[in-house]
Amino acid sequence: MSVSQLLLSDIVAQTSQQDARLGGKVYLSYRNPATSATGKKYISNFKVILIKKTSSTVVSRITANKKNFCSNNRSLFQQYGAKVAYTNADGYFEFRGLLKQTNYILIFCDREIKISEVSTGNRNTTYGIGEKLIKL
Repeated sequence: MSVSQLLLSDIVAQTSQQDARLGGKVYLSYRNPATSATGKKYISNFKVILIKKTSSTVVSRITANKKNFCSNNRSLFQQYGAKVAYTNADGYFEFRGLLKQTNYILIFCDREIKISEVSTGNRNTTYGIGEKLIKL
């Protein structure tokens, strides 16, 4: 592996009759220098944090404290009601029990911590936010 990068793909919000779900896959993209072929390997135990965005949620405060969230700061988790998910052996993570038509903030805890805002919908549909470049 010469050039490595971690990509987050297939982020989707799935809505069921009981609740909404948010999930995605994380994988490592690499280039084999001998063949110049590109491959990917799914990453397990990658941490993703979810925070419900409300009228009192200030995104700039969450952004300023993103390292503390990734370090499992209990007071921040309690203050914002943060949930944590780790990817399984297939690189898949999922948050369950979410509200329909609600905005959320995702924090991806890699070397360069990334923050994304996502929304769930009200229909029994899959919603996508595209791919995220993550560096491990």
